[in-house]
Amino acid sequence: GEAINIITHDTMEVTPVKILYRAKGFMETSVNDKFKLNLYRIIQEHLNNILKHARATKVIIELSQNKKVIMLSHSDNGVGFDTRKKQKGSGIANIKSRAAFYKGTADFVSQSGLGCFLTVNSPLREIPRSQTG
Repeated sequence: GEAINIITHDTMEVTPVKILYRAKGFMETSVNDKFKLNLYRIIQEHLNNILKHARATKVIIELSQNKKVIMLSHSDNGVGFDTRKKQKGSGIANIKSRAAFYKGTADFVSQSGLGCFLTVNSPLREIPRSQTG
C-alpha cells in the first residue's frame, strides 16, 4: 500500500495526470513481499504505458480482495487502443506474464478514444502468505 501511494504521488509531481488510489479490503499481511512487489511492478508498468501512450488526465487504481482473489483494477480516460492489434513494446506482455506467474489473469478492455480498463485477478490460493503476518 505505502509503495503504491509513493509511486502515485511521485508520478503526479512530474506529470499532469491525476491518480486516485483506493484499497478496498486488501490485507497486506495475507500475501508475501514477493507478491506485493509483483503487484507494484504491474502498477508501475501500466502507469508507464499510460504516461507514454494514453494522454490520459485521470487514472483510478483499485486494489481489492475477497476470500478467493486479489483484484487490481486500473482505469484511465486516455486515448485507448485496439486490443485486437498487436501492441508495440513489451508493456502488456510483461503485465500478462507477471499475472500468469501467480496463475492469475490480466484483461485489457479498451477501444480507441475510450480509455483503457485493466483487471488483474490473482487467486489467493496461489499466493504465498506473509511470513510475518
